[in-house]
Formats: sequence, structure tokens, C-alpha cells
Amino acid sequence: MSFHMIAVIIYHMLSNVEKEKLVIVLYYNQRKNVRQVAQEARMSFRDIAAILKKKDSSQSW
Repeated sequence: MSFHMIAVIIYHMLSNVEKEKLVIVLYYNQRKNVRQVAQEARMSFRDIAAILKKKDSSQSW
């Protein structure tokens, strides 16, 4: 199997909590834009926006 195929399999096995952590790391720590995060995490813009909105609202308190 190719590396790309293995990476796809691993991303499908991530839990929701792990995907949220991945989105936060990619967006805030690695400074990737939403499009890059969507490609790497294999998530929709809508799901990424929901995660980022939840994180922003939790930090405001």
C-alpha cells in the first residue's frame, strides 16, 4: 500500500475528539488556513468552522 492510502485509513480511524485536536493544532499552532486544514483532516469547512467557533467561545470566558 502507498503512503497516501495508509494516511487516508488512519484519518478515518480518528475519533471526533482526536479530529478536533488535529484541527486546533493545524489551524492555531501550524498556522494553516481552513482549506489546508480541510485537506489534511479530511473534513468539511462547516465542521472545521464549528470546531473553531466552539474553541473561540470557550476561550472568551
